Amino acid sequence: MNIQEINETFEKWDKTLSEQQKKYISYKTMRNFAFHFDKIPIGNTYDKFLLLFSEYIDQVSNKDFEFDADSGNDIASMYLYKMADYYKDFLAFKPIIMFSNVIIWGIMGDFLLYLSNLARHLYHIPIVTLSLFLYYMYIMVFKKKSKKVYGLFY
Repeated sequence: MNIQEINETFEKWDKTLSEQQKKYISYKTMRNFAFHFDKIPIGNTYDKFLLLFSEYIDQVSNKDFEFDADSGNDIASMYLYKMADYYKDFLAFKPIIMFSNVIIWGIMGDFLLYLSNLARHLYHIPIVTLSLFLYYMYIMVFKKKSKKVYGLFY
């Protein structure tokens, strides 16, 4: 399978699969990886990732897109995680984060700053929440639009 056929498969899946099915096969992540595949120099990594894409498509198709959280995690560890480090290190991909995680982790971090009495030097500004929120906005505004995000169940 070449990259053209892989992209055509992803386009077909985009029209036919439900959002739940796409979630458990990490469809958007793999689609983003395929979208930027042409930026990988031809060589061992190129061939390895082409094989991983082909195996991923075969595996998902053979199971008729019937995945749950556990099997989705298994398929991610077999394919997505093997490619994620390369894309992150060499193509500037960023892991996607959910807004709820930004709020929860931000509040916990600010609460710890408050308890440690370090927040008084910052006039009790929720610095952790603001920092995470700015990072979240950076991911959503710049990286997501350029299809340079990845994540489990994304």
